[in-house]
Amino acid sequence: MKLSQVILALALAVSSGSAVQIKEAGISSFEHKSWVQGERVSAEDTIDVTFVLHTCPKKRAALEEKFWAVSNPKSGEYKKYLSLEQVADLLHPMPEEGSEELLAADAVTRHLYSVDGLVHRRRTTMTKTRDMVRATLNAKAAEAFFGTELYHFQPSFGPASAGGAIDVVRASKHYSLPDEIADKV
Repeated sequence: MKLSQVILALALAVSSGSAVQIKEAGISSFEHKSWVQGERVSAEDTIDVTFVLHTCPKKRAALEEKFWAVSNPKSGEYKKYLSLEQVADLLHPMPEEGSEELLAADAVTRHLYSVDGLVHRRRTTMTKTRDMVRATLNAKAAEAFFGTELYHFQPSFGPASAGGAIDVVRASKHYSLPDEIADKV
């Protein structure tokens, strides 16, 4: 992407009142011999997006320490496995009651809902481990939200290429995230 295009994108974001962080800036376009770029998304298209949430390195290190302790026969923690809920509490603890702090997944979901016309039929879910938010987005609104262009891609080989059974929607170049959620994703 040319520097003038990056400056224009940032200027548009700032003028709209929301700063953005460009992601995967090194990708100028998506091309691969195994995939054929099709049509750009339409206003009727929806896309399913998974936002993987940032995990604090110290909490991830604590989980890894626990993993090795429960895996070591010489450890007093041997075979004292954590439940899924305990893993979620360790990595993505719920905010204290009365705190104004939001769970990262809730903050991302609230931001998505704050963008008019973005979330299709208010479809979002948070994983049990509270580390991912899945959302069904209106494709054209998602283009504006991510500051990119979305296209349909189909495989160029195999039986699916003849029948068009596989259809992947993806960005054809880098994308951006609003500052409000970029540090959480």
